[in-house]
Amino acid sequence: MAHTHVLKSQPGFPLVPAGSDLHVGAEYRATGWASLGREGSFVRATDIGLPENPTLGHVSDHAILGGAAAVHQRDDTFEHSYFGADYGLLERQRPDIALLARFARSVEFATFHMCVAFDIAGIADFDMNLKSHPLPREASWFGALVDATFARFKILRKALAFEWTPPAEAEPLTCSAFYALCDLAPASSHSLKQLYFSRRGHAYQSLVQQLDVTASIIEAALQLRRDADAAINNRAQEDDANRLARTQDEILSKAGDALSLRQAAERLGMTHQNLHKRIGSNSALGVMRGRQLVIPSVQFVESKDGVKILPELRQVLRLFAEASAGTWTALQYLTELDPVLGATPIEILKAGGVDAATAAARAYLGLDEA
Repeated sequence: MAHTHVLKSQPGFPLVPAGSDLHVGAEYRATGWASLGREGSFVRATDIGLPENPTLGHVSDHAILGGAAAVHQRDDTFEHSYFGADYGLLERQRPDIALLARFARSVEFATFHMCVAFDIAGIADFDMNLKSHPLPREASWFGALVDATFARFKILRKALAFEWTPPAEAEPLTCSAFYALCDLAPASSHSLKQLYFSRRGHAYQSLVQQLDVTASIIEAALQLRRDADAAINNRAQEDDANRLARTQDEILSKAGDALSLRQAAERLGMTHQNLHKRIGSNSALGVMRGRQLVIPSVQFVESKDGVKILPELRQVLRLFAEASAGTWTALQYLTELDPVLGATPIEILKAGGVDAATAAARAYLGLDEA
């Protein structure tokens, strides 16, 4: 028959803090202390052969994704269940967010315990007026979580430094809060716990210093991720800009001379204001290259009166305006070989094939599709 061992707490030894992943019974979740078996009996994690901060590293991802992973120990051991999951999946995707999540969990747990302890002690002069976190955040759910976490940490930090003497009934709450926060300073955790029972004030002061270091590491990790994301985005934008420039160069190479507005107006014998109006009314073609308006000379034809813009061009340009396809797309269509037409559309227009060129343009734009 399986036996359940229930151990009494010993003076000066901490009980299982509710901030750990060891979940045992409703009383534990309600009071913050692990209670098993007979009323008034408690158990320490170390007394049952478990680490003070158990994890789910040995549980498969399949079990984690299933929602709850259970570890059963029978015979002379206890049966324990770990509800939820560890941060393994999150760490593989976003280690910076996993770091923040671990920090937020311990801070939230300790904050609520200290809040109740203050309430039990009747503390009424604790000032919670704090300025917002100084780091700028992006307008996103993640930015809101970062702000909320560090705002709560500031309140908790102030509570830890508050001078007061916890009454006996509040002591378990402050102890649980302290132990949960020690998890955020694993290298100093054991020493901090020893100091808690011998030099309480020094223990709190040292804990706050350790938490400040942890918070600064998290902030640095978050900023590093933002910097890395910005660098990647900048590189992607630079790559996109280079690809666009190469494509535009290729299109313009087939479109004759690339003239400025004034150069084109002089060649056409008109004012640059008049030419600009014609471009706006889709009776002439101009494309933006960065901040400069470029007029391709492929649309010009010689006449007895000099150089002019191909009159039939407007019928094609208006189709592209109707389809909101853009002037670069129009220029690409006009200067690329059309296998159906057997020539470029601009050559067909200059040869008088207006109907063929406009029909090909409608097909190119999908304007006749249902």
